[in-house]
Amino acid sequence: MRASKGFTLVELMITVAIVAILGAIAVPLYTGYIRDSKMAEAKANLQVLHTLEEQNLADTGAYVSGADVAALKAALPAFKPGDPAGLNFTYAVEASVDAGVPKFTATATFKDDSDIIFTIDQDNVKKDKDLKSW
Repeated sequence: MRASKGFTLVELMITVAIVAILGAIAVPLYTGYIRDSKMAEAKANLQVLHTLEEQNLADTGAYVSGADVAALKAALPAFKPGDPAGLNFTYAVEASVDAGVPKFTATATFKDDSDIIFTIDQDNVKKDKDLKSW
């Protein structure tokens, strides 16, 4: 009998197949976790905007509008979502008065896919693009 040195082709193929299966399972899970963490950024920042808008309403009697992060930071100095270049979403708030009642809608739009949108309004109603609650 010869002494065995190294791996046989069958052993190597089985190892490669196992690694491929693990990769096929792990990569989609990882990308899903990354996407979920990006969605959490939007939801957290919208909650902060809602709180700050309510504080502004209590202080001044009106909600404020802002078309981007810079405008929102100017109108609501406590809004500190981070460097706009590092954010995964763009943020905007549209304020109005309807029959004497102040209203606002804050919107977060995903930079990588503009079909992903989250909103929150003065009544703390949270909706996505498909009008489903989040």
